[in-house]
Amino acid sequence: TSEEDRPIRRLRVSLVDELEEQIDSLLEVLVTQEVFTRDDREDVLGHPGCRGRVRKVLDILECKGEEAAQLFLSIKSHHQVSNERCSIF
Repeated sequence: TSEEDRPIRRLRVSLVDELEEQIDSLLEVLVTQEVFTRDDREDVLGHPGCRGRVRKVLDILECKGEEAAQLFLSIKSHHQVSNERCSIF
């Protein structure tokens, strides 16, 4: 599969910048929509910093395949920008 066939990889840098402020709320939507499991969420939340969490979400999505990537991009485009900032533990 070429990089053009993998939008998550192609958009990775811009996605990290775009999603760092809303990754926690977006992560909850991914779990609610069953794109991610609770274990996936736990893995993501174990990463320090918002940007690290976005990168982990993107890594997991790449492993889940094209359908999960398309669902994520759809959710992302419809997800309201949350006023909540990423919480750093």
